[in-house]
Amino acid sequence: MLPRSMLSTLLEVQREILSFDRFEATADWVAAIGRRLAPVMRTELAYYVGPNDAPAVTGGDSVGAIEVYAPQLDSAFERGIEDDFVGFADAGHSIFSERYSTTLHQLTFAAGPAAIHDEPLFDEANRRSMRLQAEVFDRVGIERQLALSVPQTRGEALLIFGYDGSSVPELGSEAHAALELLLPAYREALALRRAQSNWRELIPAFDALPVATAFVSEADFVVNRALSALAPPVQQELLEACQTLGRSLLTAAVQRREPARHGTSYVVSLGARGIDYRLSARLIEGLPKLATLVQVERTQSVPPAEALRRHFSLTSREGEVANLIVQRFSDKEIAARLSIRYHTARQHVARVLAKVGVARDGLEAALWQAFFRDGTR
Repeated sequence: MLPRSMLSTLLEVQREILSFDRFEATADWVAAIGRRLAPVMRTELAYYVGPNDAPAVTGGDSVGAIEVYAPQLDSAFERGIEDDFVGFADAGHSIFSERYSTTLHQLTFAAGPAAIHDEPLFDEANRRSMRLQAEVFDRVGIERQLALSVPQTRGEALLIFGYDGSSVPELGSEAHAALELLLPAYREALALRRAQSNWRELIPAFDALPVATAFVSEADFVVNRALSALAPPVQQELLEACQTLGRSLLTAAVQRREPARHGTSYVVSLGARGIDYRLSARLIEGLPKLATLVQVERTQSVPPAEALRRHFSLTSREGEVANLIVQRFSDKEIAARLSIRYHTARQHVARVLAKVGVARDGLEAALWQAFFRDGTR
């Protein structure tokens, strides 16, 4: 049984392993885990080896690359391992230039998620004959290793602790037992990092959404381009309202209250002139954290009629036409909606666009920009 003090340390290490804030910089993540675990593992030499996200296919093997993070060592150590990598086998394991290394990774991949002690696999003669051992590991004093290993779609994500030949903890030692206790957290962290990576890939699509949208989690608040441009004079009020709504839905979800399953919405009036915005929030799934999307829309398509007259000298009828243009009505639909002739509708549309000085697609933005520019908060 592990001492109570060691269990307390392992709880702290679990928090480091699952730390979202460090996922952006894997070297910092490895450094924090290695620092916390050094007294338990009896080494400060911790490094990470895992597949990156740049696959290609050549012949029968899936060829990609690995990434190595060794914050306590140096870039030459990292490059030495990366340069020795050849590709990924069809079976999924990593292939290196020397058969001994490849065999070790093949066995590690086949073992599934595991706390690996190299004793059953260690072959001193083969190890000593490796160019990688002589040129990379001997230089930093590493001969033996313990590791946390989780197979990925291609390759193995390894958090490795290095030792010289005389200092390696025994098979079944407290250090080895500590790794076994940390394995579930490490496996979960890798899954969360993949999910977070998938979210990052969605950011460009999120930013391109035509609907003004905010992503809200306990730690994050991200807005897309449409929301940033929606209401500059009341921007801060609007963003605060999005955060409040998004996080209230998160709280409801955590407490398992009924509204959390169906989303929620409300109308907020912002600014001295009281322009109304409808905010609608819903929970999203499949990300490494509980989060909501909050969508924002004005409850009216164009500014008030008096503002249109003041800024652009639009008549009441032209104001009606501007409203319908912004709602994406065609000239024919505008004529039917206002019960006027098609030719007359076209004339109204042409006059509105000429007075505002924009093409049809730019009308909405131009009307609201003029309204806000006039100091209508």
